[in-house]
Amino acid sequence: LAAGETATVTIRFSEAVVFFDLDDLTAQNAQLSNLSGPVRETSGDIDYFVYTATLTADADVTAAGNVVQLSTDFVDRAGNAPTAEVTSATYDVDTQAPDAPTLALGTGVAGGATDAEAAAGVITATGENGASIVATFDGQSGTVTKTITGTGGADAIMLSSDEIDTLGEGSVTVSVAQTDAVGNSQTAASSTKTFTIDTVAPDPGSVSFSVSSGALDADPNDGLTN
Repeated sequence: LAAGETATVTIRFSEAVVFFDLDDLTAQNAQLSNLSGPVRETSGDIDYFVYTATLTADADVTAAGNVVQLSTDFVDRAGNAPTAEVTSATYDVDTQAPDAPTLALGTGVAGGATDAEAAAGVITATGENGASIVATFDGQSGTVTKTITGTGGADAIMLSSDEIDTLGEGSVTVSVAQTDAVGNSQTAASSTKTFTIDTVAPDPGSVSFSVSSGALDADPNDGLTN
């Protein structure tokens, strides 16, 4: 069960019972509500008296192998109590929001990202295994959104040359958040990094010199003439 999810718990008795209520049920890392029934169902030659309840996981919990337990604090119409408690099949609970991913700039990006450096991975994001990691790049000319699936390690997020053109030359801020594999969304602030796109080759410049006319005559072998 993830945050916001519920499950239906079904309890079947082979005969009518009395004094049965929610207090007879205990759920690990979850709460039970909305007990209803009984509804009479027939299977073969047996009549069952069926109750249902809603199971809601507790907040901020990650725990596997939980069970619902049925106590012996009720009786049938003849006054007979059950001889043993009953335990359900197991269920997992994951209602804990993931932390913000950890970010790092890609190789060479700190000095200005070129097309080649961006294509190799402009940043890396380390989030949860199986999480949906969304990176939003805000540049001088536009916005680009990229989504990857986390592996639990440092995953590269790459930009194509067209995406670099969309962002434009200059400063870019990237914000990254994640939703874990069971659908819990990050509640902490997004992780951010700033880098610069620089794909323009430098001006080749020029070389010049000047000499006085008197200096040219001083050395007749310097190759310079008036």
